[in-house]
Amino acid sequence: MKRLALIFLGIVSFTLRFYKLGVIPKGISMEEASFGLSIAKFFGDEILNPFFVRLPFAILGILSVFVFYSLLCRFGESFKFSYLSSLLLTLTPWHIQESRIVSKGILLTFILILLALIFSKQLKSRTKLLTYSAFLLSTLLFVATLLISLPKVSDAVDIERQEAANVISVKMSRVFSNKAVESYRKNVFTIYEHLDYGVYFFNGHPRQRWGVEETQKLFISFIPLIIIGIIKLRNNKGLLLGVLFIFLVTLFTFLEYRDPSETLPLVFIFVFFSASGLTYLLNKKENLKVFYILLLILGYEFFNFNVIYFLGLSESTFSPRRPVYEDLVKNVNHVRRNDEKVLVNERLLKPKIFFQFYLKDPAPNDFEFRNYNVWNEDDKNVLFVDVLPFEPSPTESLYTKEGNFPEKLTFLYEINDEQLKQTVFIYRYDKN
Repeated sequence: MKRLALIFLGIVSFTLRFYKLGVIPKGISMEEASFGLSIAKFFGDEILNPFFVRLPFAILGILSVFVFYSLLCRFGESFKFSYLSSLLLTLTPWHIQESRIVSKGILLTFILILLALIFSKQLKSRTKLLTYSAFLLSTLLFVATLLISLPKVSDAVDIERQEAANVISVKMSRVFSNKAVESYRKNVFTIYEHLDYGVYFFNGHPRQRWGVEETQKLFISFIPLIIIGIIKLRNNKGLLLGVLFIFLVTLFTFLEYRDPSETLPLVFIFVFFSASGLTYLLNKKENLKVFYILLLILGYEFFNFNVIYFLGLSESTFSPRRPVYEDLVKNVNHVRRNDEKVLVNERLLKPKIFFQFYLKDPAPNDFEFRNYNVWNEDDKNVLFVDVLPFEPSPTESLYTKEGNFPEKLTFLYEINDEQLKQTVFIYRYDKN
């Protein structure tokens, strides 16, 4: 029975992390393109494909589920609890999303839980010591985080002092606006951000720019399970996890970690408490109604998330992933003549690395990337890749009053870049 359950866990985990891996999320990020170009030096240019670039992290995501299961078993947890914890981790949006991209978080969490598994005997016998150590480190980090002045706040301090100069004296403004005060404000806000339940269970991070901010990291049905789990874990393990959570939050704030990849280790604590609550409800006959209700809600949330995610609807317009490039590079190759130079406008936002990736060529010949005005270009035999904002200014080189494409240019292809609110054109300029 256990073997069948683990096989089922593996099938679910594999499916959620490999289904449409090369297509969802749409497009690649600069980090993924950079990673692909780095490993292409060792595995060849054919590795420059979204599927192969994301493959190692999908594998690590699956392995982390089973390492987590083994770790809980080593700590003496029952099969039921260990299995439910691993299953919840497998189904969690946060872990699924990070397993399907180039993610430092997946690599970091896998290494951490693997080390915990290797040293599980030592950790198990020193639970109290770990709790006290984590509490002490959390306190020291919290104080350091609030008091240490950070160089990045200097500009904010200068602006505040300039605004206050018309109201109070310069000396007095230094009391209320200085690096220490500004660092305190900034870090307190970041700590609150890490403790904001909305970030985890509802609308996600309000200012993230990693493409998953419009999807919650955890299911709403986890909330009652976590509350029940915290109440029922009145032992050293519960205390250790609580202190560990505070430690990680203060550590992330101190290191200025805010994106979902960097804060991913928190997911294991949320999952542990959720599984604790779920196991408690399952073991008590009088609570089975509540168990089935929460299970039904969890199933609905899981289904809804997968529909939205695998249709590509959870991607934000602020996502660093640029799906426009795959189609753009394909059409450039299609219309380009032999020995024709390609001039790409840098207003496409660092296009070179994306062209290198999709061309499967780290050093593409006859490609130039820079800002330009087509009317000032003298070179012949050039294929232009240029942009025009959705609401163009009359100063734009491709602007016409009628809204048509300039007559002197030979239009070849266009594609809308919704993220940057501009249209990308491929054209030639025949001066004769």
